[in-house]
Amino acid sequence: MKRNSTALHSSIHKTHTILPKTNDNAQIEGKLTSKILSTKKSVTAFWTSNAVITLVICYFLLAFHRRPHENNPNLRETELSHVSVFDFPPTSQIHSKSKPLMTQEDKTAIVVISMGDIATNTNLVERCLRSIRVRGQFEGHFVILTDHPERYTSLEQNDEYVTLLTAKNNDLSIQIENLSIVMRYKRFKTLLLDYVKVEPRLEHIQRIVYMDYDIVVGRNLNLFWNDFDNLIAKHDNKKSYMYFFREDWNKQRREPFHAGVMVLDRDQSAVCLDVWRVQIDAGKVNRDQQGLKLLNDRIESGEESRCQMRYLEPRDEHLMFPTAESMQRNEHATFVHVTNTKRAKGIPSNVQKDYFTQLLQLDDGDESDLTKVHIVPKWKEQERKAKQKEEKKQASPSSESADMA
Repeated sequence: MKRNSTALHSSIHKTHTILPKTNDNAQIEGKLTSKILSTKKSVTAFWTSNAVITLVICYFLLAFHRRPHENNPNLRETELSHVSVFDFPPTSQIHSKSKPLMTQEDKTAIVVISMGDIATNTNLVERCLRSIRVRGQFEGHFVILTDHPERYTSLEQNDEYVTLLTAKNNDLSIQIENLSIVMRYKRFKTLLLDYVKVEPRLEHIQRIVYMDYDIVVGRNLNLFWNDFDNLIAKHDNKKSYMYFFREDWNKQRREPFHAGVMVLDRDQSAVCLDVWRVQIDAGKVNRDQQGLKLLNDRIESGEESRCQMRYLEPRDEHLMFPTAESMQRNEHATFVHVTNTKRAKGIPSNVQKDYFTQLLQLDDGDESDLTKVHIVPKWKEQERKAKQKEEKKQASPSSESADMA
């Protein structure tokens, strides 16, 4: 079109210079000028319409590319609520467990440890997980460190944010004088960062919240996250640190920290965990809280200056040890610690069933295994039986050798 327009301009110029000034020539020149102006309007209209069409096509292509959730129903709504169409990351980044995600929730993992036959033969881990998802409204990573990974395979298959970590044989079979089987399991609390850091799916996790598996979450965890963020902002965080609730109910033992819930940082808590493990490996404690007390004594005396022990606050708002009466009143806290070794024995099974049915938002009359009461025997009885079994196993080779001789 540009070439035609140029040619017409040239013909006007030639006509204007060659033809004499007559009325006929003036009429011809007027017609040519009118034709050129008409052609210009057509050219302008053509390019304008094409530009509009091009812009419309680009807009729809961009919108389609920026909205992967329209073609991906598995993308969580919480990941979409605060992200605009024009700053949405690639779908592969959202769903990959090995790449950093967007929210603080995606950088947090809740971890439980389930070891031995008693732990794996109950549904306490499932109950804990359901409470975290339903009551806690937490959709982030839930990690199970266990010596029976096959027991929880279905959880990992049904929830893409459940990760199984298998306990190493050398950690399970470690031989330390006077270290009980129970303390061998509890010792894994001090190894949590070692396991989390080598799991590719958890490489973006920064905050680790440990929970005993017999704890249930009673309300939205955002309240706890907000209080914790305010707590940590008050410290300079130059030293290694760990956060625990105050163990008020156990004053007679003078153990200041409740070890059922703790908050760790991927980069800041390793030293504290290491020195806690040193107290356990000395073989002088039969409770993990005792190891924490010994560590705290060293900190207060100035013998240990690399670690800080901090309290989670407010305790009464976030930690609850239920009774039959409080369960009947449907009282909740962020963390409800039933402690199957003790408290569960004093609460009627029907009271517990009604409480967990309401807390876990199960249908009335639902005979879910999550509401069944699993009373774990006393640890001493468990240790005694395990010790007898181990002694028999060690005695077997010597007996066979004697028979052969």
